[in-house]
Amino acid sequence: MGSRVHYILIADGRRTLFTRGGGSGYGFDVDFAVGPDVVFRWLAVLDADGRFSEPLPEADADHHVWLGDLSCEGAILIDADRRELLLYWSHAGTAYRVAMLDGYARTWPGWRIEWAFDGLGDLLARIGHGPAAVRDELWSADAVDRDAPEPGERFVVSRAGGGVHGLGGDSREPWWYGVSLLDRLPGAHSAAAWGEMPDGGMHLDEAARTAVVWSALPLRGLRDAWERLWPGWRLELRGADVDAQIALCGGLFAPPPIDLPRELKDLVKRVVRDWPIESVLRERGVDIEFLREIFSHYFEAGFTVPERDRAVSLLLGG
Repeated sequence: MGSRVHYILIADGRRTLFTRGGGSGYGFDVDFAVGPDVVFRWLAVLDADGRFSEPLPEADADHHVWLGDLSCEGAILIDADRRELLLYWSHAGTAYRVAMLDGYARTWPGWRIEWAFDGLGDLLARIGHGPAAVRDELWSADAVDRDAPEPGERFVVSRAGGGVHGLGGDSREPWWYGVSLLDRLPGAHSAAAWGEMPDGGMHLDEAARTAVVWSALPLRGLRDAWERLWPGWRLELRGADVDAQIALCGGLFAPPPIDLPRELKDLVKRVVRDWPIESVLRERGVDIEFLREIFSHYFEAGFTVPERDRAVSLLLGG
């Protein structure tokens, strides 16, 4: 099935659920970066195809239409009636998430744009559904016991009065280890060692039994699972506010600042390289007929080079 995603479109009172595979999650950021005019065109073509869309089910209907928390790599709710976007993308990372929101604010002018920190659960809550339809059994207790946290820089864990630890490699998000994390952390990580911005982190105050969590990755029902994982501990969720943890660490955690212009250039590079404009692909010598089955919805939507260039200008702040 490849990388899979959901889109929910609400327009003129009609509510439609789209489900796509075939690697659609890898280009999720690009698909929606170009703004509503183009997006509505290719969604209309996708809807007319009939293979990828269906009426949004009622809250108490069968749940088989939904992807699970782990299998859905990105999702967006486009409410055209209210001019609102609610989205997440599992591949974004902390800095790139900021660039997506910054750029989208200019290509979707007049729209309210929010990040879905809980992932699919936030989108379902917005449309009046409960999260049970998308909750996966993320991993069993024995899997957590078997998988020790590895040192790295993908996640940061700090302890009140107890130093800072970096997790990486194949480590899962630190909060999912539960209280066993306290006895299994890698060695201390110095402030000077932070070469990149982590995807998430948590600050643990053992005396107050409080955990502060921030993450650019979807939390996938962490609040509901918290008491089972961290019995007796209080959870504070801070969205993607890395600065909250920097302040709590007293200088022991000092990642490089987000370079927004560089991140926006990366977004633009992906738009120029990956948006399948038929005329551009022909100029590159690409076999269009070979790609037509994959990109037919984009080709039929008729995205043009001038439209792309306008989107690029807006994404860069023009």
